[in-house]
Amino acid sequence: MKTKISTQVISFLLYVMITVCFLSVQILAQEPEFRKKGFIPKENGTGASIKPLHSNFQVGLSVDKSNHLYYEGETISFTLESSVDGYYYLINLQPKMENGEQNFIVLSPTKNFPVNEIKAGKPITVPLQDEDRTIEAQAPFGKDTIVLIVSKKPLKPQVFGLDHFEPKLSTIEAFNKGFGALEALEGSGFWDSDRVEITTLPKNSTDKPKQGKFGLFIAVGKYQIPGLSPLPSLQNIEIVTKTFQQLGYDGNSVITLVDENATLANIKKAFAQLYESTDAGDEVVIYWFGHGDRMAATEAADSPDGERGYLIPYDSKERSPDSGLFDPETLISDLEFGNMIKEIKNRKVLVIIDACFSGTFIDPASQEKKDTNSQVATENAEEKPFFDFKTSLDAFRTKSISQKDAVAITASARDEKAWAVKDKFSIATMLLCKHLIRLEDSASVYDIFQAMKDDVLKFIAEQQEKNPSFTIQTPLIQGNAEQFLLKKVKKM
Repeated sequence: MKTKISTQVISFLLYVMITVCFLSVQILAQEPEFRKKGFIPKENGTGASIKPLHSNFQVGLSVDKSNHLYYEGETISFTLESSVDGYYYLINLQPKMENGEQNFIVLSPTKNFPVNEIKAGKPITVPLQDEDRTIEAQAPFGKDTIVLIVSKKPLKPQVFGLDHFEPKLSTIEAFNKGFGALEALEGSGFWDSDRVEITTLPKNSTDKPKQGKFGLFIAVGKYQIPGLSPLPSLQNIEIVTKTFQQLGYDGNSVITLVDENATLANIKKAFAQLYESTDAGDEVVIYWFGHGDRMAATEAADSPDGERGYLIPYDSKERSPDSGLFDPETLISDLEFGNMIKEIKNRKVLVIIDACFSGTFIDPASQEKKDTNSQVATENAEEKPFFDFKTSLDAFRTKSISQKDAVAITASARDEKAWAVKDKFSIATMLLCKHLIRLEDSASVYDIFQAMKDDVLKFIAEQQEKNPSFTIQTPLIQGNAEQFLLKKVKKM
Protein backbone atom coordinates (compact mmCIF):
# COMPACT_ATOMS: atom_id res chain seq x y z
CA MET A 1 0.00 0.00 0.00
CA LYS A 2 1.51 3.32 -1.09
CA THR A 3 0.56 6.80 0.04
CA LYS A 4 -0.03 9.89 -2.08
CA ILE A 5 -1.51 13.35 -1.48
CA SER A 6 -4.14 14.69 -3.87
CA THR A 7 -5.76 18.09 -3.37
CA GLN A 8 -8.72 17.03 -5.52
CA VAL A 9 -10.02 14.67 -2.89
CA ILE A 10 -9.48 16.82 0.19
CA SER A 11 -12.82 18.60 -0.12
CA PHE A 12 -14.63 15.32 -0.47
CA LEU A 13 -12.75 13.89 2.49
CA LEU A 14 -13.86 16.82 4.62
CA TYR A 15 -17.43 16.18 3.52
CA VAL A 16 -17.13 12.53 4.48
CA MET A 17 -15.59 13.41 7.84
CA ILE A 18 -18.46 15.75 8.66
CA THR A 19 -21.09 13.35 7.34
CA VAL A 20 -20.05 10.32 9.33
CA CYS A 21 -19.38 12.22 12.60
CA PHE A 22 -16.36 10.15 13.66
CA LEU A 23 -16.81 7.92 16.67
CA SER A 24 -14.67 8.55 19.73
CA VAL A 25 -13.74 4.99 20.67
CA GLN A 26 -10.82 3.28 22.38
CA ILE A 27 -9.28 1.05 19.72
CA LEU A 28 -5.69 0.81 20.85
CA ALA A 29 -6.05 -1.47 23.85
CA GLN A 30 -3.35 -4.08 24.42
CA GLU A 31 -5.85 -6.89 23.99
CA PRO A 32 -8.82 -7.00 21.60
CA GLU A 33 -12.08 -6.09 23.28
CA PHE A 34 -14.74 -8.68 22.51
CA ARG A 35 -17.94 -6.77 23.18
CA LYS A 36 -19.93 -8.32 25.99
CA LYS A 37 -23.33 -7.90 24.38
CA GLY A 38 -22.63 -9.08 20.86
CA PHE A 39 -19.79 -11.53 21.35
CA ILE A 40 -20.67 -14.20 23.85
CA PRO A 41 -19.95 -17.93 23.63
CA LYS A 42 -22.80 -20.11 22.43
CA GLU A 43 -24.50 -21.56 25.47
CA ASN A 44 -24.69 -25.12 24.16
CA GLY A 45 -21.89 -25.01 21.64
CA THR A 46 -18.43 -26.46 21.58
CA GLY A 47 -15.19 -24.66 20.90
CA ALA A 48 -13.48 -27.81 19.60
CA SER A 49 -11.13 -26.95 16.74
CA ILE A 50 -10.31 -30.10 14.84
CA LYS A 51 -7.92 -29.10 12.10
CA PRO A 52 -4.47 -30.31 11.03
CA LEU A 53 -1.58 -27.89 11.07
CA HIS A 54 -0.80 -28.74 7.45
CA SER A 55 -2.84 -30.33 4.69
CA ASN A 56 -2.39 -30.54 0.94
CA PHE A 57 -6.02 -31.34 0.22
CA GLN A 58 -9.43 -30.12 1.31
CA VAL A 59 -12.77 -31.56 2.33
CA GLY A 60 -16.28 -30.13 2.51
CA LEU A 61 -19.33 -30.84 4.66
CA SER A 62 -22.89 -29.50 4.33
CA VAL A 63 -26.39 -30.38 5.51
CA ASP A 64 -29.70 -30.62 3.66
CA LYS A 65 -31.35 -27.54 5.24
CA SER A 66 -29.99 -24.08 4.53
CA ASN A 67 -31.03 -22.73 7.95
CA HIS A 68 -29.42 -25.67 9.79
CA LEU A 69 -32.51 -25.87 12.02
CA TYR A 70 -33.96 -29.29 12.86
CA TYR A 71 -36.87 -30.18 15.12
CA GLU A 72 -37.08 -33.38 17.13
CA GLY A 73 -37.60 -36.38 14.85
CA GLU A 74 -36.65 -34.62 11.61
CA THR A 75 -34.19 -36.52 9.46
CA ILE A 76 -30.79 -35.07 8.64
CA SER A 77 -28.58 -35.89 5.68
CA PHE A 78 -25.00 -34.78 5.14
CA THR A 79 -23.11 -34.14 1.90
CA LEU A 80 -19.40 -34.99 2.02
CA GLU A 81 -16.69 -33.99 -0.46
CA SER A 82 -12.98 -34.53 -0.74
CA SER A 83 -10.32 -33.45 -3.23
CA VAL A 84 -8.49 -36.79 -2.80
CA ASP A 85 -9.45 -40.44 -2.42
CA GLY A 86 -9.73 -41.31 1.24
CA TYR A 87 -11.76 -42.56 4.19
CA TYR A 88 -14.34 -40.44 5.96
CA TYR A 89 -15.34 -40.26 9.61
CA LEU A 90 -18.49 -38.34 10.58
CA ILE A 91 -18.80 -37.37 14.23
CA ASN A 92 -21.54 -35.57 16.16
CA LEU A 93 -20.29 -33.44 19.06
CA GLN A 94 -23.50 -32.98 21.03
CA PRO A 95 -24.56 -29.89 23.02
CA LYS A 96 -23.38 -29.52 26.58
CA MET A 97 -25.91 -30.70 29.14
CA GLU A 98 -27.01 -28.76 32.22
CA ASN A 99 -24.44 -30.56 34.38
CA GLY A 100 -21.69 -29.42 31.99
CA GLU A 101 -21.08 -32.84 30.47
CA GLN A 102 -20.70 -33.24 26.73
CA ASN A 103 -20.84 -36.40 24.65
CA PHE A 104 -20.11 -37.41 21.09
CA ILE A 105 -21.28 -40.17 18.80
CA VAL A 106 -19.74 -41.58 15.62
CA LEU A 107 -22.29 -41.43 12.79
CA SER A 108 -20.05 -43.13 10.20
CA PRO A 109 -18.52 -45.66 10.00
CA THR A 110 -20.25 -48.06 12.39
CA LYS A 111 -20.29 -51.83 12.88
CA ASN A 112 -23.50 -52.21 10.87
CA PHE A 113 -22.54 -49.58 8.27
CA PRO A 114 -18.77 -49.96 7.84
CA VAL A 115 -18.38 -48.46 4.34
CA ASN A 116 -16.54 -45.14 4.57
CA GLU A 117 -14.58 -44.71 1.33
CA ILE A 118 -14.82 -41.42 -0.56
CA LYS A 119 -13.53 -40.64 -4.06
CA ALA A 120 -11.90 -37.40 -5.16
CA GLY A 121 -14.37 -34.89 -6.57
CA LYS A 122 -17.39 -37.19 -6.10
CA PRO A 123 -19.76 -35.94 -3.35
CA ILE A 124 -21.63 -38.55 -1.34
CA THR A 125 -24.65 -38.28 0.94
CA VAL A 126 -24.80 -39.86 4.39
CA PRO A 127 -26.77 -41.97 5.16
CA LEU A 128 -25.83 -43.76 1.93
CA GLN A 129 -28.64 -44.90 -0.36
CA ASP A 130 -28.09 -48.59 0.44
CA GLU A 131 -28.02 -48.00 4.20
CA ASP A 132 -31.27 -48.93 5.90
CA ARG A 133 -31.17 -46.18 8.49
CA THR A 134 -31.98 -42.54 9.16
CA ILE A 135 -30.22 -39.89 11.24
CA GLU A 136 -32.70 -37.86 13.27
CA ALA A 137 -32.61 -34.81 15.53
CA GLN A 138 -32.86 -35.91 19.15
CA ALA A 139 -32.14 -34.63 22.65
CA PRO A 140 -30.05 -33.06 24.08
CA PHE A 141 -31.18 -30.03 22.11
CA GLY A 142 -29.13 -26.98 21.27
CA LYS A 143 -26.01 -26.53 19.14
CA ASP A 144 -24.60 -29.71 17.62
CA THR A 145 -21.25 -29.62 15.87
CA ILE A 146 -20.87 -32.16 13.08
CA VAL A 147 -17.24 -32.90 12.22
CA LEU A 148 -16.01 -34.55 9.02
CA ILE A 149 -12.53 -36.03 8.98
CA VAL A 150 -11.05 -37.51 5.81
CA SER A 151 -7.76 -39.42 5.95
CA LYS A 152 -5.71 -40.94 3.15
CA LYS A 153 -5.53 -44.25 5.00
CA PRO A 154 -8.04 -45.92 7.37
CA LEU A 155 -7.95 -44.77 10.98
CA LYS A 156 -8.26 -46.99 14.01
CA PRO A 157 -11.15 -46.34 16.44
CA GLN A 158 -8.60 -45.65 19.18
CA VAL A 159 -7.82 -42.35 17.41
CA PHE A 160 -11.25 -41.20 18.61
CA GLY A 161 -10.91 -42.72 22.05
CA LEU A 162 -13.00 -45.78 21.13
CA ASP A 163 -12.46 -49.53 21.17
CA HIS A 164 -14.82 -50.04 18.22
CA PHE A 165 -16.68 -47.89 15.72
CA GLU A 166 -20.22 -48.14 17.03
CA PRO A 167 -23.08 -45.64 17.43
CA LYS A 168 -22.95 -45.20 21.18
CA LEU A 169 -22.38 -42.13 23.30
CA SER A 170 -18.90 -41.45 24.59
CA THR A 171 -17.52 -38.54 26.57
CA ILE A 172 -15.80 -35.56 25.00
CA GLU A 173 -12.86 -36.25 27.34
CA ALA A 174 -12.34 -39.61 25.65
CA PHE A 175 -12.49 -37.95 22.25
CA ASN A 176 -9.96 -35.29 23.20
CA LYS A 177 -7.62 -37.90 24.64
CA GLY A 178 -7.75 -39.99 21.50
CA PHE A 179 -7.53 -36.97 19.23
CA GLY A 180 -3.93 -36.46 20.26
CA ALA A 181 -3.07 -39.49 18.13
CA LEU A 182 -4.74 -37.88 15.13
CA GLU A 183 -2.87 -34.62 15.60
CA ALA A 184 0.39 -36.57 15.36
CA LEU A 185 -0.59 -37.96 11.95
CA GLU A 186 0.61 -35.04 9.86
CA GLY A 187 2.91 -36.59 7.28
CA SER A 188 2.35 -35.12 3.82
CA GLY A 189 -1.16 -33.85 4.43
CA PHE A 190 -2.43 -37.16 5.86
CA TRP A 191 -5.85 -35.80 6.86
CA ASP A 192 -8.14 -32.79 6.71
CA SER A 193 -11.43 -31.83 8.30
CA ASP A 194 -14.50 -29.65 8.01
CA ARG A 195 -17.41 -28.94 10.33
CA VAL A 196 -20.91 -27.52 10.39
CA GLU A 197 -23.22 -26.55 13.19
CA ILE A 198 -26.89 -27.40 13.40
CA THR A 199 -29.54 -26.27 15.87
CA THR A 200 -31.86 -28.93 17.26
CA LEU A 201 -35.12 -28.07 19.05
CA PRO A 202 -37.93 -30.04 20.73
CA LYS A 203 -40.80 -31.03 18.44
CA ASN A 204 -43.28 -28.41 19.68
CA SER A 205 -40.76 -25.62 20.23
CA THR A 206 -41.60 -22.19 18.85
CA ASP A 207 -38.07 -20.87 19.37
CA LYS A 208 -36.04 -19.87 16.36
CA PRO A 209 -32.49 -18.52 16.31
CA LYS A 210 -32.39 -14.80 15.66
CA GLN A 211 -30.19 -13.73 12.80
CA GLY A 212 -27.57 -11.15 13.70
CA LYS A 213 -24.96 -8.93 12.11
CA PHE A 214 -21.33 -9.18 13.16
CA GLY A 215 -18.09 -7.61 12.03
CA LEU A 216 -14.34 -7.99 12.28
CA PHE A 217 -12.58 -4.76 11.30
CA ILE A 218 -8.77 -4.80 11.09
CA ALA A 219 -6.58 -1.85 10.12
CA VAL A 220 -2.79 -1.80 10.35
CA GLY A 221 -1.01 1.49 9.63
CA LYS A 222 2.16 1.10 11.65
CA TYR A 223 4.40 -1.91 12.12
CA GLN A 224 7.23 -3.27 14.19
CA ILE A 225 9.31 -3.32 11.00
CA PRO A 226 10.48 0.32 10.70
CA GLY A 227 10.86 0.27 6.90
CA LEU A 228 7.13 -0.10 6.17
CA SER A 229 5.50 3.20 5.26
CA PRO A 230 2.73 4.37 7.66
CA LEU A 231 -0.88 4.15 6.55
CA PRO A 232 -4.04 6.00 7.74
CA SER A 233 -5.35 3.10 9.81
CA LEU A 234 -7.19 5.15 12.45
CA GLN A 235 -9.02 7.24 9.86
CA ASN A 236 -10.03 4.17 7.87
CA ILE A 237 -11.29 2.22 10.85
CA GLU A 238 -13.37 5.16 12.07
CA ILE A 239 -15.21 5.68 8.81
CA VAL A 240 -15.71 1.93 8.30
CA THR A 241 -17.02 1.53 11.85
CA LYS A 242 -19.46 4.42 11.52
CA THR A 243 -20.58 3.43 8.03
CA PHE A 244 -21.41 -0.16 8.91
CA GLN A 245 -23.04 0.95 12.15
CA GLN A 246 -25.72 2.54 9.97
CA LEU A 247 -26.22 -0.90 8.42
CA GLY A 248 -26.78 -2.63 11.75
CA TYR A 249 -23.22 -3.70 12.56
CA ASP A 250 -23.00 -1.83 15.83
CA GLY A 251 -20.23 -1.66 18.40
CA ASN A 252 -21.63 -4.54 20.43
CA SER A 253 -21.19 -6.97 17.57
CA VAL A 254 -17.95 -5.73 16.03
CA ILE A 255 -14.40 -6.75 16.90
CA THR A 256 -11.94 -3.96 16.10
CA LEU A 257 -8.17 -4.48 15.86
CA VAL A 258 -5.94 -1.53 15.00
CA ASP A 259 -2.16 -1.15 14.70
CA GLU A 260 -0.29 -2.77 17.63
CA ASN A 261 -3.49 -4.56 18.60
CA ALA A 262 -3.59 -6.29 15.20
CA THR A 263 -0.98 -8.94 15.97
CA LEU A 264 -1.05 -12.32 14.27
CA ALA A 265 -2.14 -13.99 17.52
CA ASN A 266 -4.93 -11.46 18.14
CA ILE A 267 -6.21 -11.79 14.58
CA LYS A 268 -6.44 -15.58 14.91
CA LYS A 269 -8.11 -15.15 18.30
CA ALA A 270 -10.65 -12.75 16.78
CA PHE A 271 -11.55 -15.19 14.01
CA ALA A 272 -12.07 -17.91 16.62
CA GLN A 273 -14.29 -15.57 18.62
CA LEU A 274 -16.23 -14.73 15.47
CA TYR A 275 -16.98 -18.41 14.96
CA GLU A 276 -17.95 -18.94 18.58
CA SER A 277 -20.34 -15.99 18.62
CA THR A 278 -22.19 -16.41 15.32
CA ASP A 279 -24.64 -18.90 13.91
CA ALA A 280 -25.70 -20.19 10.52
CA GLY A 281 -27.59 -17.45 8.68
CA ASP A 282 -25.86 -14.56 10.46
CA GLU A 283 -24.31 -11.79 8.38
CA VAL A 284 -20.59 -11.19 8.87
CA VAL A 285 -18.44 -8.39 7.45
CA ILE A 286 -14.65 -8.85 7.53
CA TYR A 287 -12.62 -5.76 6.66
CA TRP A 288 -8.84 -5.62 6.26
CA PHE A 289 -6.77 -2.51 5.61
CA GLY A 290 -2.99 -2.54 5.58
CA HIS A 291 0.06 -3.55 3.62
CA GLY A 292 -0.12 -6.56 1.34
CA ASP A 293 2.53 -8.55 -0.49
CA ARG A 294 2.89 -11.46 -2.87
CA MET A 295 5.54 -14.13 -3.30
CA ALA A 296 6.06 -17.07 -5.61
CA ALA A 297 4.38 -20.21 -4.34
CA THR A 298 6.84 -22.82 -3.11
CA GLU A 299 5.18 -25.52 -5.24
CA ALA A 300 3.36 -25.09 -8.55
CA ALA A 301 0.42 -27.16 -7.28
CA ASP A 302 0.18 -25.01 -4.19
CA SER A 303 -1.46 -22.08 -5.98
CA PRO A 304 -3.44 -21.80 -9.22
CA ASP A 305 -1.67 -18.60 -10.29
CA GLY A 306 1.80 -19.58 -9.08
CA GLU A 307 1.71 -16.91 -6.39
CA ARG A 308 0.89 -16.72 -2.75
CA GLY A 309 -0.75 -13.52 -1.48
CA TYR A 310 -0.09 -12.21 2.03
CA LEU A 311 -1.60 -9.78 4.52
CA ILE A 312 0.89 -8.20 6.92
CA PRO A 313 -0.01 -8.01 10.65
CA TYR A 314 1.51 -5.50 13.02
CA ASP A 315 4.12 -7.91 14.42
CA SER A 316 5.35 -9.32 11.12
CA LYS A 317 9.09 -9.99 10.93
CA GLU A 318 11.85 -10.01 8.36
CA ARG A 319 13.70 -13.18 7.43
CA SER A 320 16.88 -11.50 8.65
CA PRO A 321 17.61 -7.97 9.95
CA ASP A 322 17.35 -5.30 7.23
CA SER A 323 16.85 -7.95 4.54
CA GLY A 324 13.68 -6.34 3.22
CA LEU A 325 12.18 -9.82 2.89
CA PHE A 326 9.25 -10.94 5.03
CA ASP A 327 9.22 -14.13 7.05
CA PRO A 328 6.10 -15.86 5.61
CA GLU A 329 5.46 -17.58 8.94
CA THR A 330 4.67 -14.19 10.48
CA LEU A 331 2.20 -13.19 7.74
CA ILE A 332 -1.30 -14.33 6.80
CA SER A 333 -1.30 -16.12 3.46
CA ASP A 334 -4.28 -16.32 1.13
CA LEU A 335 -4.54 -20.00 2.01
CA GLU A 336 -4.55 -19.37 5.76
CA PHE A 337 -6.96 -16.46 5.40
CA GLY A 338 -9.26 -18.67 3.36
CA ASN A 339 -9.16 -21.38 6.01
CA MET A 340 -10.05 -18.82 8.69
CA ILE A 341 -13.15 -17.87 6.71
CA LYS A 342 -13.95 -21.53 6.09
CA GLU A 343 -14.39 -21.90 9.83
CA ILE A 344 -17.29 -19.41 9.76
CA LYS A 345 -19.03 -20.88 6.73
CA ASN A 346 -22.82 -21.08 6.44
CA ARG A 347 -22.94 -17.41 7.38
CA LYS A 348 -23.40 -14.66 4.80
CA VAL A 349 -19.88 -13.28 4.67
CA LEU A 350 -18.68 -10.08 3.02
CA VAL A 351 -14.89 -9.82 2.84
CA ILE A 352 -13.27 -6.48 1.99
CA ILE A 353 -9.50 -6.54 1.47
CA ASP A 354 -7.93 -3.12 0.97
CA ALA A 355 -4.25 -3.85 0.39
CA CYS A 356 -1.71 -3.92 -2.40
CA PHE A 357 -1.91 -7.06 -4.56
CA SER A 358 -5.16 -8.02 -2.83
CA GLY A 359 -6.38 -9.60 -6.08
CA THR A 360 -4.21 -12.60 -5.19
CA PHE A 361 -6.98 -13.55 -2.76
CA ILE A 362 -9.60 -14.16 -5.45
CA ASP A 363 -9.99 -16.30 -8.54
CA PRO A 364 -7.05 -15.72 -10.93
CA ALA A 365 -9.26 -16.68 -13.89
CA SER A 366 -10.97 -13.28 -13.57
CA GLN A 367 -7.67 -11.45 -13.90
CA GLU A 368 -6.01 -13.11 -16.88
CA LYS A 369 -7.08 -10.63 -19.59
CA LYS A 370 -6.16 -6.96 -19.74
CA ASP A 371 -7.54 -4.39 -22.17
CA THR A 372 -5.57 -1.81 -24.12
CA ASN A 373 -5.71 0.63 -21.21
CA SER A 374 -3.96 -1.92 -18.93
CA GLN A 375 -7.10 -2.21 -16.85
CA VAL A 376 -7.87 -5.68 -15.60
CA ALA A 377 -10.87 -7.15 -17.34
CA THR A 378 -13.49 -8.37 -14.87
CA GLU A 379 -16.04 -9.93 -17.22
CA ASN A 380 -15.34 -13.41 -15.90
CA ALA A 381 -15.66 -12.23 -12.31
CA GLU A 382 -19.05 -10.67 -13.03
CA GLU A 383 -20.49 -13.46 -15.19
CA LYS A 384 -19.00 -16.34 -13.19
CA PRO A 385 -18.75 -15.08 -9.62
CA PHE A 386 -16.46 -17.72 -8.14
CA PHE A 387 -14.59 -16.71 -5.02
CA ASP A 388 -11.03 -18.06 -4.92
CA PHE A 389 -12.02 -19.37 -1.51
CA LYS A 390 -13.14 -22.83 -2.63
CA THR A 391 -16.68 -23.08 -4.00
CA SER A 392 -16.41 -26.53 -5.60
CA LEU A 393 -14.05 -29.38 -4.89
CA ASP A 394 -14.13 -30.76 -8.43
CA ALA A 395 -12.26 -27.57 -9.42
CA PHE A 396 -10.03 -27.78 -6.38
CA ARG A 397 -7.83 -24.83 -5.53
CA THR A 398 -5.71 -24.85 -2.42
CA LYS A 399 -6.24 -21.09 -2.04
CA SER A 400 -9.98 -21.66 -1.76
CA ILE A 401 -12.55 -22.36 0.91
CA SER A 402 -15.97 -24.00 0.78
CA GLN A 403 -17.91 -20.83 1.50
CA LYS A 404 -20.86 -20.67 -0.87
CA ASP A 405 -22.36 -17.54 0.68
CA ALA A 406 -19.17 -15.46 0.69
CA VAL A 407 -18.57 -12.33 -1.36
CA ALA A 408 -15.11 -10.77 -1.68
CA ILE A 409 -14.14 -7.25 -2.70
CA THR A 410 -10.48 -6.45 -3.28
CA ALA A 411 -9.07 -2.95 -3.72
CA SER A 412 -6.79 -3.98 -6.57
CA ALA A 413 -5.80 -6.78 -8.92
CA ARG A 414 -3.08 -9.25 -8.03
CA ASP A 415 -0.32 -7.23 -9.71
CA GLU A 416 -1.48 -3.75 -8.67
CA LYS A 417 -0.89 -1.38 -5.79
CA ALA A 418 -3.74 0.12 -3.76
CA TRP A 419 -3.46 3.86 -3.15
CA ALA A 420 -4.21 5.97 -0.10
CA VAL A 421 -4.30 9.70 0.60
CA LYS A 422 -1.60 10.37 3.16
CA ASP A 423 -2.95 10.88 6.70
CA LYS A 424 -6.52 10.68 5.34
CA PHE A 425 -8.09 7.55 3.85
CA SER A 426 -7.52 4.70 1.49
CA ILE A 427 -9.07 5.51 -1.88
CA ALA A 428 -10.98 2.21 -2.14
CA THR A 429 -12.30 2.35 1.43
CA MET A 430 -13.25 6.00 1.16
CA LEU A 431 -15.23 5.53 -2.07
CA LEU A 432 -16.89 2.33 -0.87
CA CYS A 433 -18.08 4.04 2.30
CA LYS A 434 -19.20 7.05 0.27
CA HIS A 435 -21.82 4.93 -1.50
CA LEU A 436 -22.78 3.02 1.64
CA ILE A 437 -23.32 6.29 3.52
CA ARG A 438 -25.60 7.54 0.77
CA LEU A 439 -27.70 4.37 0.92
CA GLU A 440 -31.31 5.31 1.58
CA ASP A 441 -32.85 1.87 1.98
CA SER A 442 -31.05 -1.19 0.62
CA ALA A 443 -28.82 -2.21 -2.26
CA SER A 444 -26.94 -5.29 -3.36
CA VAL A 445 -23.23 -5.57 -2.68
CA TYR A 446 -22.81 -5.84 -6.45
CA ASP A 447 -24.42 -2.46 -7.11
CA ILE A 448 -22.42 -0.78 -4.34
CA PHE A 449 -19.23 -2.31 -5.70
CA GLN A 450 -19.90 -1.15 -9.26
CA ALA A 451 -20.43 2.43 -8.09
CA MET A 452 -17.25 2.30 -6.02
CA LYS A 453 -15.25 0.73 -8.84
CA ASP A 454 -16.34 3.43 -11.31
CA ASP A 455 -15.23 6.13 -8.88
CA VAL A 456 -11.86 4.46 -8.25
CA LEU A 457 -11.13 4.10 -11.97
CA LYS A 458 -12.16 7.71 -12.57
CA PHE A 459 -9.94 8.93 -9.74
CA ILE A 460 -6.97 6.91 -11.00
CA ALA A 461 -7.47 8.20 -14.56
CA GLU A 462 -7.43 11.79 -13.29
CA GLN A 463 -4.20 11.13 -11.40
CA GLN A 464 -2.57 9.54 -14.43
CA GLU A 465 -3.26 12.65 -16.51
CA LYS A 466 -1.14 14.62 -14.04
CA ASN A 467 1.45 11.94 -13.39
CA PRO A 468 1.90 9.17 -16.02
CA SER A 469 3.81 7.06 -13.49
CA PHE A 470 0.70 6.75 -11.32
CA THR A 471 -0.17 3.06 -11.61
CA ILE A 472 -3.59 1.58 -12.30
CA GLN A 473 -5.77 0.26 -9.48
CA THR A 474 -8.71 -1.95 -10.42
CA PRO A 475 -11.12 -3.15 -7.71
CA LEU A 476 -12.41 -6.72 -8.19
CA ILE A 477 -15.36 -8.68 -6.86
CA GLN A 478 -16.12 -12.38 -6.53
CA GLY A 479 -19.15 -14.24 -5.21
CA ASN A 480 -22.92 -14.03 -5.40
CA ALA A 481 -22.90 -10.28 -4.78
CA GLU A 482 -26.28 -9.61 -6.38
CA GLN A 483 -28.00 -11.72 -3.71
CA PHE A 484 -26.20 -10.13 -0.76
CA LEU A 485 -28.27 -7.11 0.29
CA LEU A 486 -27.01 -4.36 2.57
CA LYS A 487 -29.83 -2.58 4.38
CA LYS A 488 -29.77 0.69 6.21
CA VAL A 489 -31.16 0.50 9.74
CA LYS A 490 -34.19 2.76 10.16
CA LYS A 491 -34.03 5.05 13.18
CA MET A 492 -37.07 4.85 15.45
